[in-house]
Amino acid sequence: MKIVAKPIDAIVVFQQGSHPVPHKFKYMCPDGSMKYVQVERIFASELRKAGNSEVILYQCQSRIEGEAKR
Repeated sequence: MKIVAKPIDAIVVFQQGSHPVPHKFKYMCPDGSMKYVQVERIFASELRKAGNSEVILYQCQSRIEGEAKR
């Protein structure tokens, strides 16, 4: 699976004693338009180090233009 590091705006759910869980996000397409995506399913999450920061990497599934994509 290819990891793409692009900036996004996200809405996440915070539950006590748990990592934040992504709910939906938006990103800018190469043509300059904004794409809005609802997270349908989370397969896995993993805590990783990225430089001096810790990040959570999620493996999710969403429906984009009618097609389920990871």
